[in-house]
Amino acid sequence: MAESHVVSGLVERRARIAGKIAHLREQMRALEKDIAHLDASIALFDPNYRVRDIRAIRPAIVSQWFANGEVSRLAMDALREAAGPISTRQLGEVMAARKGLKPQNGDEWDRLLKCVIGALQRFEKKGIVRMVGRDYTPGKSMLWQLI
Repeated sequence: MAESHVVSGLVERRARIAGKIAHLREQMRALEKDIAHLDASIALFDPNYRVRDIRAIRPAIVSQWFANGEVSRLAMDALREAAGPISTRQLGEVMAARKGLKPQNGDEWDRLLKCVIGALQRFEKKGIVRMVGRDYTPGKSMLWQLI
């Protein structure tokens, strides 16, 4: 038989996620109403305007740990100082140490690493870094190097 504290923990986690989903659905309904009102307003001024052609603008992701541009600067500093290719996880660890951050759990590490990966992908598009391989050690992932 399963341990009751394990089951109760899983039940609580599920309930929290279900609550988040319900809250997000409410937000979506409110936003869909806002869009309908805006579409109607646009139609008042220009009945022929094709609102379906309006491309969505994704909201900027604001980091709770880093100021604007700080992730890129810290990642670039760590890449310059690395003796060779460095993993995404190692970059995250270096950046966290420099900021005095101590991510407490997997979710916090995931959010931190998303910031790091975002910066690396922007650098890669600009031709500043490249992925040179994979580190198959658990928790390491991609290896990056300055070009």
